[in-house]
Amino acid sequence: MLLSFSACAFFIGAIFLMPAYRLAEEKTASARKSIDIAKSLSAARAGGNPEFVIKEIQKKLDLFATEKNKATPSALFQTILNARPSGVRISGFTYVEKGDGSDEIEVRGQALTRETLLSFVSALERGTVFGKVSVPVSNFVQDVNLDFSLLLSTKTVPS
Repeated sequence: MLLSFSACAFFIGAIFLMPAYRLAEEKTASARKSIDIAKSLSAARAGGNPEFVIKEIQKKLDLFATEKNKATPSALFQTILNARPSGVRISGFTYVEKGDGSDEIEVRGQALTRETLLSFVSALERGTVFGKVSVPVSNFVQDVNLDFSLLLSTKTVPS
């Protein structure tokens, strides 16, 4: 009788443990598949398949790029600095990203003369980055050492 009770308890325990055992087997199989996929991806990368590697990198970069044709703020600031003639000193920038695909930048600084400020404004207008350069008349009140503030709007990026 003791033997039959032990055998019965063993079979009941085995029946109750069967779902946990199956679940553990499935998780092990899933983990092995994930490891195999990771190994094949790393083998393809290590194998030097440049097309695959480039596509993977581009996917990752696309996550960071909001709009492909849109210039970064640092590129816009560099464009402004490159257009600056001698005699123009820039003291600050204010960057505002607009919802319509364009950006606005306020540029503050000091120009030695009206002519140097005008040449700076015309260089910005001639460029291909800014669609609008607003120059308040108050910038031209003084003859020399003019404190100025310009409002630059980038061209709208097509969606």
